Amino acid sequence: MAKIKNNFLKATINKDFDERLTPNGQMTDAENVMVISEDNGGVGVLKNVKGNLKVTNLNIANSETIGSIEDDAKNRAFYFVTSPSYDYVIQYNLIDDSTEIVLQSTHGTGVLNFNKEYRISHSDLFVSV
Repeated sequence: MAKIKNNFLKATINKDFDERLTPNGQMTDAENVMVISEDNGGVGVLKNVKGNLKVTNLNIANSETIGSIEDDAKNRAFYFVTSPSYDYVIQYNLIDDSTEIVLQSTHGTGVLNFNKEYRISHSDLFVSV
């Protein structure tokens, strides 16, 4: 199978297209980038983000991050972490570099049921009003 190569010129990420059908100049997905937009929402710029730096040490043995989501409005990120004993949702505060375990469940309970073999590539963030 040949690798698909496209130049990213039109500044469009179109998740509705199959990558084989994506017009040249558009992307279907991006990792380790953040879209910074003006207040009116008219113009956005892609910015590289630090995706591979260790920002905290929670001493969770044999753990692996299998996904994340950013909450730009509140300057925080959530990480989905699995280990042999527990699954976690961890909140990282970008302002003061603090971390907090938001959810924790034991394996076998079916509550979070994370698995290293199944990465979390998309998550919706619901914010209460």
